[in-house]
Amino acid sequence: MEVSKNKPSPAWQTAWYKGVKYSVNVLQVNQDSVIIGRSKNSKNIVVIKPGIETKLIQLEFTEQGNFKAPKVAGFILEGTLDKKQVHLTSNESAVELAPVLMQ
Repeated sequence: MEVSKNKPSPAWQTAWYKGVKYSVNVLQVNQDSVIIGRSKNSKNIVVIKPGIETKLIQLEFTEQGNFKAPKVAGFILEGTLDKKQVHLTSNESAVELAPVLMQ
């Protein structure tokens, strides 16, 4: 995820996707760009590179199971900022990455 270098970011805690709830762990990214994999359908390499005034963080999701998810959007990210609840929502379809095969 790309966030501002100069403004505080929310403390992300929970994510919802397709009715599944996830806990969220935020990890710092030290590289100037990250290759996250290949898209499943086109096999194009997917690279994330931040802008000049932004930086990257990695959100690690751990499945918590199926719950009655909020019906606001296809993807919901919940957290807190300045002791207030914040939400990021999206109805855009996710890009499915090709599986990484271990040898």
